[in-house]
Amino acid sequence: MIDVEYIRKLRYVKGWSIREIAKSIGHSRNTIAKYSSEESKEPKYQIKKIRTKPVLGKYEEVIKQWIEADKEMPVKQRHTAHRIYERLREEYRYLGSEASVRRLVRKVKKPKAEAYLPLEYELGYEAQCDFGQAEAIINGQRVTIHMFCMKLMASQRHFVVLFPHQKSEAFFEGHRQAFEFFGGVPKKISYDNPKVAVAVVLKGRERIEQVGFIALRSHYLFESFFCMPGKKGSHEKGGVENLVGYARRNYLVPMPEVDSLKELNEKVKEKCLAQALSQYKKETLAQLWQKEQTYLLALPRYPFECFRVELAKVNSLQMIQFENCRYSVPREYVGQSVIIKAFIENLEIVSADKIIATHSRLYQAKEESLKVEHYLDLLEQRPGAVANARVFSHLEEVYQIFRKLCLQQVPPTPKEFVKVLKLHEKFSQATVKMALKEAIACNIVRADAVNHICQRLTEAPQIKGFNYPVQTSITIRSMDLKCFDQLLEAKK
Repeated sequence: MIDVEYIRKLRYVKGWSIREIAKSIGHSRNTIAKYSSEESKEPKYQIKKIRTKPVLGKYEEVIKQWIEADKEMPVKQRHTAHRIYERLREEYRYLGSEASVRRLVRKVKKPKAEAYLPLEYELGYEAQCDFGQAEAIINGQRVTIHMFCMKLMASQRHFVVLFPHQKSEAFFEGHRQAFEFFGGVPKKISYDNPKVAVAVVLKGRERIEQVGFIALRSHYLFESFFCMPGKKGSHEKGGVENLVGYARRNYLVPMPEVDSLKELNEKVKEKCLAQALSQYKKETLAQLWQKEQTYLLALPRYPFECFRVELAKVNSLQMIQFENCRYSVPREYVGQSVIIKAFIENLEIVSADKIIATHSRLYQAKEESLKVEHYLDLLEQRPGAVANARVFSHLEEVYQIFRKLCLQQVPPTPKEFVKVLKLHEKFSQATVKMALKEAIACNIVRADAVNHICQRLTEAPQIKGFNYPVQTSITIRSMDLKCFDQLLEAKK
């Protein structure tokens, strides 16, 4: 272009002839005439004959077939450019360079740029839902946490809550909390194909859904939409895919260090609320959210019970096993099958529609949750086990001291300790602990004495009222001693 500009200036500004310009800059007169005209365009290199690939050209179709067949293979078992080069040498005695193969592979594999449509969503109609993973330091231990994310597409309002896993109870609980956060239920929610919702992926959009997910949907009355599997459906819920990355970068960087997951969720919820002040188009997200709330479905009268059901059998140690942890149940259920209702934070163990035990849920492998009240009847029959029963290992210090004193008696009195534990049926734990402290201070190692102290601590003092006559003055009479003389005479 610089040469063309120079030619045109010499021709039209300085008035040089075509012959003079050609002689000055060393180009032919035809070239000068061509580019000095007003219709001249930018000079371009024109390929008059397609370049041939004398060595690699005859293998080009073979390479394309291999790359196309790779699309059906696992990602980690697909051809690299180097492997294609080696196969060509082994199978076709290829004599060309590896660089030529690499250039062709790069050209064939080059992804096509995708085009997208600008979208606008109806208020209250659609939300998108997904799980993501991150890491946090909880109670001094680095753990993997799972982010449940839901986004209202019209107002761009989002909700994020963290769970220790992605199982059904977490999936259900995430929905319940999200709907309560939004103040209503969107009419349609888009998902990929999570196992907690989809049992079998059929052809096209057809799915066989999990029973628990159907129950959740029928409770809140929203419609479900499942994306196409794989890359075909990756763009169908891009809003929540972006939210997963946004939440990880903005809510969990730097890596949070907290005492509990509950504490971390409170901080994340505060950030979700603060995000409402962000500007979206001409309004804040809070203003758009307020508009959208009026279009959401109303929350049902009662929230959905977010639990997963499992069956278990009670073993001879009065325990059931759930996810590699063990929980105690009352003695009368040994050998029976029971139902476990697994919530995020606790377990309910049910038999014949009756809750027979509740426990805080454990997440560390091989942990145990044993409750003393489940073993008291057996301990009454076998008091010798008081010395070594594992169920007592978690008791507070005051109980451990009283148990030790009972075992140090001559002869030992382990039944007294069992009777003290049974006092919890009548009195609160705080009352029994106070009574034990008083008994230990007085060196009393008897259950009936502890029971008496508990009764005294719980009974309100009875104060009776007395009505005395009110006197404004008091008269004191002097004593007449003659009455004593009369008594002496009577005695004689």
